[in-house]
Amino acid sequence: NTLNATQNIEFSGELNAANQSQQGDRNAGTLSQEGISNVASQIQIGNSNTGTISQQGITNSSEQQQQGDTNTDSLAQVGNNNAAIQQQIGSTNTESAELWGNNNSSSQTQLGGGNSATSLQGSELFNSTGGSVTQLQEGNENTAFANHEENDNVINQRQSGEGNIARATQNLLAFGCNNVAIQQQMGNVNIVEVSQ
Repeated sequence: NTLNATQNIEFSGELNAANQSQQGDRNAGTLSQEGISNVASQIQIGNSNTGTISQQGITNSSEQQQQGDTNTDSLAQVGNNNAAIQQQIGSTNTESAELWGNNNSSSQTQLGGGNSATSLQGSELFNSTGGSVTQLQEGNENTAFANHEENDNVINQRQSGEGNIARATQNLLAFGCNNVAIQQQMGNVNIVEVSQ
């Protein structure tokens, strides 16, 4: 099954809300919003599902939840003061969040094994100041990666289990200062890396 929703393609809308819910396997949900103070939500229960959210504007928020195995969540936000939340329960799942703008926040949580979480904020073309990334993984053989460009950003990564990898990079393509990276791991045979 496939769900598609689009709101405010010409940036002329605000205070919109879209909710998508799917149960079963091999489903796909896509949601797109443009404007101010919009809310997007996706819930998928099952295996091999795909969820995609894109938002452009300011003060928007989005949340994705998946339960099952081999699921994929992807999220993109362009603008300032936006917030993104991704949660997955199960194994071999993938989360990715890309945010461009200032004062944005992203939170990724994965419970299970063999999962991957990626969060990117900023680039050579888009500023990213005052941003925050939080990544929490519980289980074995998980991977977390976070990247920031510009100033005054915070990365917080926490992992519990064995064979996990956490990587954080800040300001590899652009100039930046006053950034903070916090990495915590509990368990054996884990790897942690940071570059600033």
